[in-house]
Amino acid sequence: MESQIAKRKYAKQATLVNGHTSGITALAFSPGGTYLASAALDGCVCIWDVEASRLLHRYEGDSAVLCLAWVPSGEATVIFGTRKGNIEMLTISVALNDFSMRGFWAHDYPVETIAAKGNLVASGALGELKVWQWLDLEATFAPARELPEPPKTSHNEHQEVLVTSIHWTGTLERPQLMVTYMYHGVQLYDATTWQSIRTLSFQGKIASASLSEDGEHLAVSNLAQGFDVYRTDTGQPVGTFRHTVGKPQPTPVLFIHGGRAIVGGSTVGTVHVWDLDQGGRFPLHIPNEAPVLAIAGHYQPQQDQPYRFRIATGTFKEGTDCACIIWEATQAPPRDPELRTLEASTLIEDAVQPDKSSRTCGCIIDAVNSWLCWSVLIVCIVAYAIASVPGLEERSG
Repeated sequence: MESQIAKRKYAKQATLVNGHTSGITALAFSPGGTYLASAALDGCVCIWDVEASRLLHRYEGDSAVLCLAWVPSGEATVIFGTRKGNIEMLTISVALNDFSMRGFWAHDYPVETIAAKGNLVASGALGELKVWQWLDLEATFAPARELPEPPKTSHNEHQEVLVTSIHWTGTLERPQLMVTYMYHGVQLYDATTWQSIRTLSFQGKIASASLSEDGEHLAVSNLAQGFDVYRTDTGQPVGTFRHTVGKPQPTPVLFIHGGRAIVGGSTVGTVHVWDLDQGGRFPLHIPNEAPVLAIAGHYQPQQDQPYRFRIATGTFKEGTDCACIIWEATQAPPRDPELRTLEASTLIEDAVQPDKSSRTCGCIIDAVNSWLCWSVLIVCIVAYAIASVPGLEERSG
């Protein structure tokens, strides 16, 4: 996609410091946007007050935290995975101005991706893919399912199985789980029967991925020059978003603002936001050209209130304290999608509609063609008549 400057621009709202002493690995806004959770290689998970731009809680663990997600039912609980293979759960108590912790050993390998939906949590560690169910009475997680490795082909049978992202999708009546693998494409499971619904094979690697809110598109980081977007029903590519990512390592890509934009991280100190509503690309320049390997987004479409589009970026620079930066859109919300569709249709009609000069030339050409056709027809009729009358040629001679 092209790189004209986006109409919706972003300004730095706050820089959150004194939370982490090493690279930030994961960020997530709470469902209501009240809090921002951050995780890092220092083993810490921080909870920040977004409006006040201040640190509320800091959990210090003994193992690097590689992924995290909010439990979608409220603003109180974050789950995260560690390098030691544990899944931990941090619950905020606003009344006590404190938090509580519980956790369990989940995998033989580092937990690198995690996703929650209702009372279910899915986690991926190397090639392991497990689903856990929260039990209210016991106040603990119980194993619900361990899913098999994806099918292999002659092109990837010798490649290591690596889970790179997990996404809950589908409907309340038919929940689904989508899983991406570095070398083995995409698997879509029915989350009630745990049967495979669909297998998608993509060219190249899937270093990281993001699923659009409607579940129709998957953005895939390609390690080299940005990311590609595919349809999830057919696996067909629909676009490539190019920008400089720097070192060939997994950089994040994320659908944000309800699918209105896509943001891509990099190792060169610049994050780019592609505005899918109003068009264009807008750069977020990170201080000291720090790499960004963690991104989060949030927007609040509230009645009678302006939209608030926010992005969080986490720096990942060795040997220095790392920071979270919150950016906020400075432009008005997008126009009505139906209006944009109507305008697009009008533009298409205008594009195929010939102008007046073209129509005039066309009329002249049609008239000449018609005269030539009639002339040829008359000549043929006369020739046929001459040939049909006996002796006519001799008499005329």
